[in-house]
Amino acid sequence: MFLTTIKAIFRENKSKRKGLTLIELLIVIALSSLLIGSLFATYLQIQNLLFQQSDASKQSEKALQLIKMITTDLQNLTYQKWNPQAFFFNGKKEITHSVRTDYIKFPSGSYYSNPATLQSRVFSVTYYGYYDDETDTIGIYRKEDFFVDKDEESPGIGILILPNVQSFEIEYSIDGEDFNAEWDIALKKDFPKHIRFVVSWNEDDLQREISFEVQPYILSY
Repeated sequence: MFLTTIKAIFRENKSKRKGLTLIELLIVIALSSLLIGSLFATYLQIQNLLFQQSDASKQSEKALQLIKMITTDLQNLTYQKWNPQAFFFNGKKEITHSVRTDYIKFPSGSYYSNPATLQSRVFSVTYYGYYDDETDTIGIYRKEDFFVDKDEESPGIGILILPNVQSFEIEYSIDGEDFNAEWDIALKKDFPKHIRFVVSWNEDDLQREISFEVQPYILSY
């Protein structure tokens, strides 16, 4: 009789217990916090990876645009026989903070010089690397000027084409085998027949590099 009464009370108390105890609730909250924290950390890693891939894709697109612009400008290299001030081609090896920030200046009739009207008149075009002390990287710039003058050192306003670069190197050759780091038409008496560009930058802790060669097409009149 006594045992039957105890069992009945136990069953009654068990049937009345429908919720969680305080300890069980705290355990559930702790496990939920760990799960949410883990998921949030994974989400941040995925977002960071997507941003890095997006930046790398944009950098590659800008690099391809740089190649296209340089190639088009050099394949419209223009020599005005009647204007001795327009007979120039200068390539200089520049070093800033132990990295190459080369410079090239030449006359070009490329439509990049006036995309609004596709005008084909001659412009003085310059490509150069500029070292940014704040980011410790190089930006590759393009600038042009209406005044085609070999004595004008820095014509036009520079437009940033490719940022966050580690090195910008240019070399010149007549035969495509022996390359020089500099070229002055006043000394060489001719335009280079082969121009090689090397651009490098850091991506995902790895150094990326593009190298391309342009054979200028010289227009003369």
